[in-house]
Order: sequence, then structure tokens, then C-alpha cells
Amino acid sequence: MSPRGDFLYVPLSYPPPTAALGPHGQHGASALPGLVVKLRASDLSRVAITTVDQNPGDIVLTPDGSRALVSHFDLKKAIDGITKGRPLAELRAALIVLDTATLKRLASPSPCVAAHGLVVTRDGTRAYAACYGEDAIAMIALDSPSYASELWPLGSALAIPPNVSLGPYFVSLTPAQDAIVVSQTERKELRVVDVATRKTMAVVDTRGAAFGPASSADGALWIVPTQGPDTLLAVDGKTWSVTATRNLTTTECDKPHQVARKGDRWFVVCEGDWKTSSTVLELDPATLATRRTFKVGAYPDMILFGTEAP
Repeated sequence: MSPRGDFLYVPLSYPPPTAALGPHGQHGASALPGLVVKLRASDLSRVAITTVDQNPGDIVLTPDGSRALVSHFDLKKAIDGITKGRPLAELRAALIVLDTATLKRLASPSPCVAAHGLVVTRDGTRAYAACYGEDAIAMIALDSPSYASELWPLGSALAIPPNVSLGPYFVSLTPAQDAIVVSQTERKELRVVDVATRKTMAVVDTRGAAFGPASSADGALWIVPTQGPDTLLAVDGKTWSVTATRNLTTTECDKPHQVARKGDRWFVVCEGDWKTSSTVLELDPATLATRRTFKVGAYPDMILFGTEAP
């Protein structure tokens, strides 16, 4: 969503052939190019549309709203490349940079294999991507004309596809922006990486595949959704320890995917069964109990707000 909340930017991916790849089953297996659509927030009318690469993943805007970054969780490209014996560089998917006014493509660097989650620093000079296919974080210099990037291994070394053991999928910044919080779906952990040293400073065992968390304004509390088992975890942002767990039934919230905060209100998006309508829950952050339940459409992914939460 644009900084003023007047436009929405939506990545769309076409259905893939039947497959069972990655943390979302068929996610990342489409053979057709994806789309990014610019919508007017007031009436959801289409303003512009452009083609991107196959299997777009996440989309974020720079703080000034001038550029949109689109990752590509392109497992199909990686698997096809491995089958054909192609070098690692040819397995890496593009991070497409778009001009938000026109949706014109400005750049297409390829930082890593099957990137998904993205986050941009408040000063707009750096972006970080969760590189599922190489068990790494990619740092992309947004102030570089070439969008130069570096890969920071989360383990002892970069993974060589298809030997993924950690599966970084979402990436967040602490409120102080001195650490990166990485949600891992394969190792089932929340990993905290110091930005200055690029070293892991804490690991939280989440038991289930960790997806998109949110933090309080001061970073003292993080709420993390997991799948398999479906739970919500309260995590202390100082000790990086789990302080509370709420187990979710399928009726309450099937496949919790993302937690978001707006001021003192917290929400969790539930993917559901991917076929019928699902739910968004409003949470009590002190107890993780449900305050309200909202019915939404099938297969919701994320919730966004027009202005940044304080």
C-alpha cells in the first residue's frame, strides 16, 4: 500500500500444475509469468498492470513510495535448472524493481534462489530478502545503481539447492533496525541475526513452521504464527524465549500465516483450507485470546494498514 493509503499494489500468480513443493504445497510451481496490479484504494478500480516473472512472492514499497520491490518464490525455475544441470546463478530468481507511478520496470537483479519475504529499512537504503533456496538472507543496496547484493548464510555456509535445511520464508526488522528476524519453515525456528556482525544472536524453537510475526512498538513482545502444529507464540524480544503458547483448532484458525499490529490492536490472518472462506482474528496480546473474528474470502495471505503503526 502507498504511504498515503491511496493505492494498493498486488502481486498475482497463475495456478501451477499439480505439484507438492515448498511450505505452501503448490506455491512456487507456476509456469506462467505473474502480474502486479495497481488499484485505487477508494474503489479498487484498476489503475495499471504489468507482467513480472513467474511465481511472484512478496511485494514491498520503499518508504517514499516511489519504488515497489517484487520477490519471486520461483521453485520451478530452481528445480528445472537443477534437473538440467544449470549453474547456481541461473537458478536465482529476479527481484524486480518497479516505478510505482507507472509500473515501469527499473531493474531486475537476481540476488538468490527462491526469495520470498522482503523488508526495507526506514531510510530506504537497504532491503533484506529471505532466500529460501539458499538458507540465507540477501542484503540489497537500494542506493546502488546496480542494486548490488550480498548473501549472508544463516547456517555455517550457503545451502546448495535442493539441499535446503532451514527454509527462511519471512523476514522482519526489529524496531531499532539493528537485527533481522527470520521465520524458518523447514528448521521450524525464529532466527535473530545481528545486522552489524551478520551473525545469529538468538534462535527460538517454534516447533511448527514459522511464518510472519509482528512486534510491539518497543520490540519487547513478538507474536509468531506457526503451522504444523497451528499455534500462536508470544516471544520475549529481549531474551528471545517463548513466554506463552496458544494452540489453534481448525475451526478457530486454520493455518495461521501472518500477524500484524495497528497501534495497540493485533491481528492474525488464517489461510484456511485454501478453498472456502477463512478468518482474520483480532487478538488480546496479553493472553493471545481472540477478541473478534472477521470472515474473509478464500486463502487470505496478509493484512496491511494504510499508515505505519506507531
